[in-house]
Amino acid sequence: MTAVALALGLATLAAPEAPADSWSFESEERVVALPGGGRVVVSVDASRSTQQPDFEVVIESGNSPPVSHPGLWFRDVVASPDGLLIVGLSNRGIPDSAAAVFSLDGALLLIANHDAGALNYCKESVTLVREWYDGDDPDVHFGAPAEPGAITLRDCRGERLTLLEALGASQVASDR
Repeated sequence: MTAVALALGLATLAAPEAPADSWSFESEERVVALPGGGRVVVSVDASRSTQQPDFEVVIESGNSPPVSHPGLWFRDVVASPDGLLIVGLSNRGIPDSAAAVFSLDGALLLIANHDAGALNYCKESVTLVREWYDGDDPDVHFGAPAEPGAITLRDCRGERLTLLEALGASQVASDR
């Protein structure tokens, strides 16, 4: 019996450790103003479930009807100075959206998810933490022409990369 207990103890010590996650979301709504009068609304609706809430990004611009993107959430939302592009970034594993680029009219031009496995994380937990960019100061810049390949940001190591370099193979052009 002692040998079995010792073997189980050694197996436990040899197992790789990953920080465990627990979470509970609260309902929230953030509004980010766009140049020219539009706005991006990023919301979490936890009225149904605090463990699995509903996430949504809505882009409202000009006289066009609002465009809804259910299932997406971003901590950082940055619009280009001319307002033609909108970038959303997230270091959180729930929901799975890591980055997206939208046009002013709300079309999803590019989406990258954490589960694609190509992001270079500085910190990662089992489910929730997925730190790949500098969440304190992403320092997003938009080059010319206004397209996803001309966007740069600061990664979690402080290096400036194009968004496409940072996303690597996790990027997926969207037909949403």
